[in-house]
Amino acid sequence: MLYLTGALYLAAVFLVSSSLSGCDSQTSALSPISDAAPSLTLTPRPSPTFTPIPSPTFTPTPKPVFSKDDLNELDEKLSSLIGTYKIEQARSLLNQSQGSGISDVDFQARKHKIDSYESFQTNLVPYTGEIEHLFTHCLIAFPELCYSGNRMTASLDNDCLTPYEFKKILQSLYDNNYILIDINLIYNVNEDTSIQLAELLLPEGKKPLVFSIDDVVYDAKKAHTGMADKLIIDNQGRIATYTRHLDGTEVISRDNEVFPILDDFVTEYPYFSFQGAKGTLALTGFQGILGYRTHRDAPAEIDRILEQAAVSEVIGVLKENGWNFGSHSYGHGHFRNKMSLEYVKQDTQQWHDEVEPLIGETLIFFYPYGESVNYSDPKHSILRNAGFRLFCGVGWKAPYIEESGDSGIYQNRRNMDGYTLRNGREAFLKFYDTNEVIDPIRDNT
Repeated sequence: MLYLTGALYLAAVFLVSSSLSGCDSQTSALSPISDAAPSLTLTPRPSPTFTPIPSPTFTPTPKPVFSKDDLNELDEKLSSLIGTYKIEQARSLLNQSQGSGISDVDFQARKHKIDSYESFQTNLVPYTGEIEHLFTHCLIAFPELCYSGNRMTASLDNDCLTPYEFKKILQSLYDNNYILIDINLIYNVNEDTSIQLAELLLPEGKKPLVFSIDDVVYDAKKAHTGMADKLIIDNQGRIATYTRHLDGTEVISRDNEVFPILDDFVTEYPYFSFQGAKGTLALTGFQGILGYRTHRDAPAEIDRILEQAAVSEVIGVLKENGWNFGSHSYGHGHFRNKMSLEYVKQDTQQWHDEVEPLIGETLIFFYPYGESVNYSDPKHSILRNAGFRLFCGVGWKAPYIEESGDSGIYQNRRNMDGYTLRNGREAFLKFYDTNEVIDPIRDNT
């Protein structure tokens, strides 16, 4: 029994030993049993590799570049604001450009321009000399058409200027140190509604000039004779003219009428205008105003309400640009000798009913044909009772202004037209030389 047990033990040892030797190698048949634990080979784990996260890169926002085109656009806008005496708006616009990349040199140059202009317009001295008043009519917008010979050639040649002449005159007036003033600066209205001449303060060395333009009706009889058809607002919000020729051609221009030409001149030469003043439109009403048929007896095919709405927008732009308005009567009649007292009453009422609601109240009356009436004439009383206080006639040989208390103020105006270009050289030399400004196209007439 003990023998069997020992034999079994030896057999078990043999089997275990054989099994272990087969796992290692075929070279030894049997290895002695060892009490030591088998050795383990440990492969070291590689250290983890950490890829560093790059620091964020901040690309600075590039400064805006103020291009030459940007500078030109800024200059145009500044000149327009300065020319209409909108100094604070000009400053605001310039300050906004600082965030758009304008250089400090360019900024300071334009700031200096605004500061100098403001100083010129606000450092004033009393003026005690003559106050001149020049006027004209709407320009011969298309001289070639006018002087080709038509039913209005002689009349327009006598009463009007061409764009060429008007531009020459403006330059001469500027060169001779005249400055445009608002006609409403020359008087004060007292509490009792009487009127008196006001003290006039101006930039030193400048001579005041009141400017007015008569009629501005663009009546139908002058269509297709060389005149424009109407005033409009162009796609940039500026005053322009519109004309439709007989062949259907439509022309929009800023270079053939008083208003856009003078607006552009003052934009270029802002020192020609005192605090943005331009001139006064002396309006009739018998065929509407400014080329719009706003009158009560307009042709049936005309929508009078639409005409009134359209002209109101034009009036708004004119006022914004330094223009104002006066009455030239409703029907442009001869007040002094031909028109009855009843006619003057009716005419004055029509103007107040149809024109004044569009342009606003005015104290200024421009006598048609320059034919003024005496203060003692009942016709003058009608005009005064209608609210007029400053009365303007025509007298081109010398300036004249008269203050007459309760009756009002009377001022003569010098007419700039074809007649005085040919006949008034001596009287106008203080303003311009007619020989130098006259349009060569007149030589053919």
